[in-house]
Amino acid sequence: MTDLVKSAVPQWFRVRQYVLPALILAATHDEADVLIGILEGYYQLWPGQESAIVTEIRTYPRMKVIHFWLVGGDLNEVLGMEEPIIRWARGVGCTRATAAGRKGWARTLKHWTFHTTTLFRDISDE
Repeated sequence: MTDLVKSAVPQWFRVRQYVLPALILAATHDEADVLIGILEGYYQLWPGQESAIVTEIRTYPRMKVIHFWLVGGDLNEVLGMEEPIIRWARGVGCTRATAAGRKGWARTLKHWTFHTTTLFRDISDE
């Protein structure tokens, strides 16, 4: 068992409660998908004491981006985790950070710029 697995699995089960509401809202993955993605290195788990963030590195033709995907828990702790994550992302070559979430995040993250709105339409029953 690798050190990554030894540390990621217990950390995930300690902090999963904080990001599961965001995961349910996203509805694109289940918990197993996220844990497997963390273990395989597709996603990064940032555990706090009373919060957690899951990020994803996205590589586009003209830039590399860190995407804040699942975020939950103590708001002050989450906000305090942002800069260390950004420093890490710069170190791996990212030049932009993106985030997806409810409209309330735009009011909270005043130093971020509103960029787009994502709309969805469930077409599975049509």
